[in-house]
Amino acid sequence: MKKYLTLFSFLLLTACSVKESKESTTTIIETANGSSSQSSTSQNASSSSSVGASSSTVAKESSSSNQSESSSSEDKKANTSSQSSSSQTESSNPSSTVVVDYSLYDSVISAYIPVVNGEMVPSLGEANQVHTSSYYTDIEYSLYDFDQNGVDELTVSLIAKDGYCALLDIFTIKDNQAIILTNDSNLAMLGNRMRLIPLQDGSFYYKGSGSASSAVYAHYRLTADGGALEKVTESMSESDLGKLPEAMDLTTLTWQSVQNKDSQTSDSQTETATGSSMDLQAIMAGDYSSIAGTWLNGKSNKIEITTTDMIFDYPPKSISPWKEFNGYLVGGLAYENSGVGMAIIPAGVTGPSNDSMPDVSDKTKNRISIGQAISTDPNEFYYKVSD
Repeated sequence: MKKYLTLFSFLLLTACSVKESKESTTTIIETANGSSSQSSTSQNASSSSSVGASSSTVAKESSSSNQSESSSSEDKKANTSSQSSSSQTESSNPSSTVVVDYSLYDSVISAYIPVVNGEMVPSLGEANQVHTSSYYTDIEYSLYDFDQNGVDELTVSLIAKDGYCALLDIFTIKDNQAIILTNDSNLAMLGNRMRLIPLQDGSFYYKGSGSASSAVYAHYRLTADGGALEKVTESMSESDLGKLPEAMDLTTLTWQSVQNKDSQTSDSQTETATGSSMDLQAIMAGDYSSIAGTWLNGKSNKIEITTTDMIFDYPPKSISPWKEFNGYLVGGLAYENSGVGMAIIPAGVTGPSNDSMPDVSDKTKNRISIGQAISTDPNEFYYKVSD
């Protein structure tokens, strides 16, 4: 562990030296979590007490409707587990023939496993309640195509003892990259006091409670290209949102514990790693031909690499010489008053990590990591999306 910390310290020094609630619209939340939340115990009431009272914007579905939807949804989503680990899978949208690589979600799902096992991962925020609160018992995921565009979104939720689902994050796949929709600019702190409820038309109802007497209400929807969440309207008064569609019954989706995620097959990993064309020796000599192209991370940051240059969204003053370490390359980017480390990691090789901070990137793919410390956020890793 010490050598990895020493490595990143070295990168920073090198870069710098170069210089230069239950009451959150009671009806909505009850509907979104099915009959299980309606029979919730006093623990549920306690957990949701911070969410102030609000009027009924969305009508509650009948129990017979829930049963009907549950049956059809179970049939449609029975293969959730195999979808997340298969190389290429068709979307759950029955009218779509889009082929999507759902294995891109694997590293995202894996990032939540340490939290379920009792580790504190600050970058995952509210997910840590699974072991700091006795109310939540697990973190689970589900695949569902909210906007019916042919790509299933990945939904990650805290699961309570009574079956209540508290959404944590929603991801999608765009440009062959898993990206987070609930990012720092939109809904980054979902959980107990800030709740997002999927509606039946594929949009989302939000209630954020700062205290028992104050709340913010909003209506979100996916953009036309499915690559982001956009705010339709927001108000301190729920009535200003107008009449919204009914809430989805989240209990009708097929949920899997993040600990039960089927990992990608060794054959798939071997094939990808063997097919890696990353030439570390050439890169160290200044020839970037083997990695030339456009690289994107899950936060929409981009690196354009030519045969001789790297072009960043935030151009550094200089790049330190590359050095090989544990099968990957390390270097540094120097800015005016700071510096960051950079790692170029071939497929099949474990990147910067230690016992408490594992490599959360997709090890079956070539990737790039940039930061001042070991990254614990899978969305910070860059993957090549085009030549």
